[in-house]
Amino acid sequence: MTGSATETLLAAAHGVVGEKGFRVSGDPASLDSPESRIVARTAHREARRQRNIERILELAMAELGEAEADLPLRRDWLDLFFRLAQDVGEADSQAFWARVLAKETSAPGFYARRSLVALSWMDEWELAGFSEYCAFVFTFESGWRFLFDESLTRPEMWSYVRGNDLTQHFIGIGLLAPESGVLTGASRGLRVRYFDRVYEIAGTEAENPGSVGYRRFSPVGQQLAAAVQVKPFNGYARNLIKRVKEECGVALEAVEL
Repeated sequence: MTGSATETLLAAAHGVVGEKGFRVSGDPASLDSPESRIVARTAHREARRQRNIERILELAMAELGEAEADLPLRRDWLDLFFRLAQDVGEADSQAFWARVLAKETSAPGFYARRSLVALSWMDEWELAGFSEYCAFVFTFESGWRFLFDESLTRPEMWSYVRGNDLTQHFIGIGLLAPESGVLTGASRGLRVRYFDRVYEIAGTEAENPGSVGYRRFSPVGQQLAAAVQVKPFNGYARNLIKRVKEECGVALEAVEL
């Protein structure tokens, strides 16, 4: 049942700072001092943070399983990780942070500290949108992620996911490179991958081999994408590659591995 805005605010405040963590004008007179409320509020906050840290650790250890690590974690990196992750209480976000920790444990040095800071500033909807977005990206042979030109990709995205194209938003928050690149049909033999499928630019006899734009992930976006768990969309790569050939004149052929 919906209550008044005041009741909603007080209920939310109780959840964040604890029932004994504050007193507002109009509350019954209390013998509790401001100092005691500070202690209660701090204890409530730290208990919540402790639960968050422990849950993320549990999830990270489950991700690691019996894997071995050859190098120790960087202490300054881990200190920053826990300072930022301690306030992550939403389950999906905790799972993402846990995968970041597991990846760094197995490959120390993989995540830059600036990537942790960027992650800490992402709202839940941005993290969910970024994870979904990664289902549409290709990779170069180097493993670097990229998205074909938005004008080609957007109609395909809309056929699988009903929502806004977040490309410009992710450029704005630093997950995608601000500048675009170009692939040409003259780059014969260049290979790209969509999950476990590999495609190669085929040779062409045309006088104008054609070209297609693409946008790389930024270093921060590339690192955060490594923690994404997502499945490919059936038919997406096939349909997109057909559009690239028909509209841009660049032929990509499937490679059997």
